[in-house]
Amino acid sequence: MNKRITLFLITLLTVCGVQSQNNNQNRNADFHKWAETPPMGWNSWDCFGANVTEAEVKANADYMAEHLKDYGWEYIVVDIRWFVENQTTGYYNFKDPKYVLDEYGRYMPAVNRFPSAGNGNGFKPLADYVHSKGLKFGIHLMRGVPTLAVEKKLPVKDAGGVTAADIYSTDWKCPWLGDNYTIVADRPGAQEYYNSIFDLYASWGVDFVKIDDLSRPYHQAEIEMIRKAIDRTGRPIVLSMSPGETDVNKADHAVGHANMWRTVDDFWDNWPHLYHQFEVCPKWAPYIGRGAWPDADMLPLGHIDLRGNARMSKFTRDEQYMVMTLFAMFKSPLMFGGHLPDNDKFTNSLITNEEVLYVHRNSVNNKQWYNKDGVIAWTADDPRNGDKYLALFYVDQKEPRESHPANRKVTVDLKELGFGGAAKVRDIWRNQDIGNFSGTEFSPVINYHGAGLYRISKKLKVQTNNPIIQTKYTADPAPMVHNDTVFLYSSHDDDNAKGFVMREWLLYTSTDMVNWTDHGVVASLKDFKWVPYDNGAWAPQCIERNGKFYMYCPMPGGIGIGVLVADSPYGPFIDPIGKPLVKNSYADIDPTVLIDDDGQAYMYWGNPDLYYVKLNEDMISCDGEVVHEQMTHEAFGERKGNQKRPTLYEEGPWAYKRKNKYYMAFASTCCPEGMGYSMSDSPTGPWVYKGMIMEGDRRSNGNHPGIIDYKGNTYVFGFNYDIHFSKISQHYERRSICVEKLTFNPDGTIQQLPFWTAKGVDPVGKLDPYRRVEAETIAWSEGLKTEKSEAGMYVTAIHDGDYIRVRNVDFKKGAKSFEAVAASSSSGGQIEIRLDDKEGTLIGTCVIGNTGGPESWKTFQAQVDKVKGVHDVYFIFRGGEDELFNFDCWKFIR
Repeated sequence: MNKRITLFLITLLTVCGVQSQNNNQNRNADFHKWAETPPMGWNSWDCFGANVTEAEVKANADYMAEHLKDYGWEYIVVDIRWFVENQTTGYYNFKDPKYVLDEYGRYMPAVNRFPSAGNGNGFKPLADYVHSKGLKFGIHLMRGVPTLAVEKKLPVKDAGGVTAADIYSTDWKCPWLGDNYTIVADRPGAQEYYNSIFDLYASWGVDFVKIDDLSRPYHQAEIEMIRKAIDRTGRPIVLSMSPGETDVNKADHAVGHANMWRTVDDFWDNWPHLYHQFEVCPKWAPYIGRGAWPDADMLPLGHIDLRGNARMSKFTRDEQYMVMTLFAMFKSPLMFGGHLPDNDKFTNSLITNEEVLYVHRNSVNNKQWYNKDGVIAWTADDPRNGDKYLALFYVDQKEPRESHPANRKVTVDLKELGFGGAAKVRDIWRNQDIGNFSGTEFSPVINYHGAGLYRISKKLKVQTNNPIIQTKYTADPAPMVHNDTVFLYSSHDDDNAKGFVMREWLLYTSTDMVNWTDHGVVASLKDFKWVPYDNGAWAPQCIERNGKFYMYCPMPGGIGIGVLVADSPYGPFIDPIGKPLVKNSYADIDPTVLIDDDGQAYMYWGNPDLYYVKLNEDMISCDGEVVHEQMTHEAFGERKGNQKRPTLYEEGPWAYKRKNKYYMAFASTCCPEGMGYSMSDSPTGPWVYKGMIMEGDRRSNGNHPGIIDYKGNTYVFGFNYDIHFSKISQHYERRSICVEKLTFNPDGTIQQLPFWTAKGVDPVGKLDPYRRVEAETIAWSEGLKTEKSEAGMYVTAIHDGDYIRVRNVDFKKGAKSFEAVAASSSSGGQIEIRLDDKEGTLIGTCVIGNTGGPESWKTFQAQVDKVKGVHDVYFIFRGGEDELFNFDCWKFIR
C-alpha cells in the first residue's frame, strides 16, 4: 500500500517575442515555487467587510479543515483594517478610526476583535491555530506607512534614528482609504520600514499577504521594496497585489515580483461584473503560468455581505457555474468570499468538484477560442495525456433579457480542436462520459448565462475489460473459490479519497470471470469493537474450513490482525475472539492464509518483512510463536540502494500451492510496485526468489497479488488506477481491481505478464438471460453506481448516456421480450438494448415510468427483435438531465 504522490509541474504557456523571454525568465525566481498552482482559500472581505473577528476567522478555518482541505483549499486570509478597534460595521469608519500600532509604527491586531493578540502576541496565536488545522494563514495590508506613525514620528526599526515622518509623501495617497501615506523608495529608512513589517509578520507565521492600493496605479518602486522585504525574511509568504485592473503593460514586472495580481476591481454578484470578466481575462491569458497568476478577485458565492445587505449570492445557479468554469479555465486564484459554515449543498458542489479543480490546477495553454453570436469558448490542454478542455459560455448581451431563449445548442467543430476522427467527450461538471463524436456531431445545450465544461479525448478502439469493477474503487483483491463460484473480497477506497480512506470490505462473485455481481459491504471495521479508528480496513483474505468462513483483516498502526467468522461466504461475519489474533508489530498488515493438504493452516503477513504463524484447526487461535522469515537476497531478491529494505519483497504476500510447490507472491519494490514471487518445497521455506510475475508501472504506484485456480485456469488479481485516471490525472488513492490469466513453465515457474491489459481475461462460462439477473451483475459500465438497501443491491445514479455491458449472454434459440424491475421518483427514462457494441444493433427499448419513489419497484416490459446465439448485451440508459431511475434486475422471455 505504499504510495508516492507524483507532483505534475505545470507546463508554461509561451508567447512570442521578447515579451515571452522576459516572462519566462521572471518565473525563475524562487518565490514562484510558493504558489506552483493558483492559490485557493477564503478571504473575509465579501462576508464581513472591514469588521471580521477572531471567532469568525476560526469558524471558517474549522469548516475549511473539515470539509474543503482535502480538495486543495488551504488559505485563511484576514482582510482589511484588522488593526482598527472601533470598526463596528462592515464599512470603513472614516470619522474617528482608532488604529493599533506598535512602537515602530507597525499595525497590530485590535485586541477587542482578536483577543489572542493581547500581550503583544500579534497574529501568532491565530496563525498557530490555523496551522494546527493543516491550513495557511494570511493577512491584508495597505501600501505605505500609517498616517498615525507619521504624525507621531515613530522610529523605523533598525534605521538609525529615522522616523516614519522621514520616509513618507502625500503624493499618490490612496484615494479611497486614507490610512497610509506613500513610502518614498530612495529615502533612508524606506526599505527598512518594509523590512521591519515583514520581519514582524513572518515571526507571526504569516503565509500570505494581500497588499492593497498597490497595483492600480502601479507603484513599481514600492512593489520592489516589498519583494525584497519578503525575500529577506526567509519565509515563503505568497504576495497578492490589489486592486485591479492592473496595467497589462506592467505584466512582466508583475510576473517577476508577485504571485498574483488583480485583473479587475472588486467583483460582486451581478451580471455586469461577471460579463466584464470575459472582456478582461483574454488580455491576461498569455501571462498565466507557474507561480504568478492573474487574479480575477474573490468568488462572491455562498452567504456574503453579512455586515451589510446579507444574502446568498445573487448569481443564478447557471451564473455560478459560469463563474467557476471561467475561473477554472482562466486559472485565477480561488478565494472564496462567503461565510463557509453557511454553505449549502449546491455551493459546496461548486467548489469540491475534483475534475473542475484538476482543470484549475493542471491545465495549460488556457485561452479564449472565440467570442461570437453571444457564445464565448475557451480551450486548454491536459499536459499529462494531450486531452483538450473546452468551456462554453452563453453570455448574449442583447436586451431585453426576457427575449433570450432559456438555452442554446452550440455546435462544436472537433476538427478545429485537432480531432480528425472520433473523440470521446466527458462532461466535467457532471463527472460523466457523454459519448463519442466526430466532426460537428457534438452540440451541447448551454443554459442562458450558463456554462459547460468538457474533456475531449481521442476515442479508444480497444474494448476494455480491466479493471473488472467500475462502480466503486476496489483494491487488495482476495479471491476464493467455493461451490464453483469465485468470491472476490476486496478493500474499498472512498470515492473522494486523497490518501487511504478505507472503512469496509466488499464482496463480488462470478461464475464466468467476466461478469461480476456486487454484494456490497460484507464486513467493516465496526465489526471489531477493539479497533480504535474508522479508517484502516486494509487488505483482507477469506478462507473456508469445515463449512465456516474465516476473514482475516489487518488493522494498521500496530493494532494487530483480527479474524471474523461466518456460516456463509456472504456473511454476516462476527468477531469470535474480541481481540487481535496476532499483535506482533507495526508490520502486521496484509494477511494471507494457506491450508495445506495435511490440514495445517498457516497465516503469513508483513511490511517490510515477512512473518508467519501456524493456526490451530479452529482458525481463530495460533499454534506456537510468530516466525520472522530471513529476508535474504536468495529468498526474495535484491533491492539496490535501500538498506532498510534490502530485498524486493515489499508487502501484500499471497500464499498459493500448485503441484506440491509452494508459492509466495508479493508486491515487489516501491514505488511503483510490481509483483514478484518466490518458491519452496515447504510452506515454511526456505524460499527461493524466482522473478517477477509483473513489473511495476508508473501508472500504478501499488499492487497486491491474489491467485486462484478456477475451471482449469490459474488467475492472478491485482489493481491499477485506470478508472481514476480516466476521470482526473492527479494521483489519489482510488484503485481498481484487475485480473489476468497465469501461465506456468514445465518447472513450475511463472511466465511474466505485461502490466494489466485492457483486454483482461476471456469468459469461462455463459450467462443465462432467462433467469433473474441482478442489475449489479456487470462486465463493464460507465457513469452509474451501486447501492445497498434493506431489500438488497441495485444500480443507481443512472444518467442519460450511462450504460452496462454484460458479456457472453447465451440466447440459445431466441428471446421475444425483455423485462426490467426498476423504480423512479422522476419521469423515468428508457433502456436501449443493443448487441455486441454500445452502438450495436438495437433490438428493443424498455420505457421506465414514474413508480412513486426511488425504491417503489415495478416491472416494465418491452418486445425485442428475436435474437439467437451468444452476444454481449449493452443496456444504454436514455432520458433527461437528472437521475433517471434505479435498476434492480432483468431477464429475457423466450
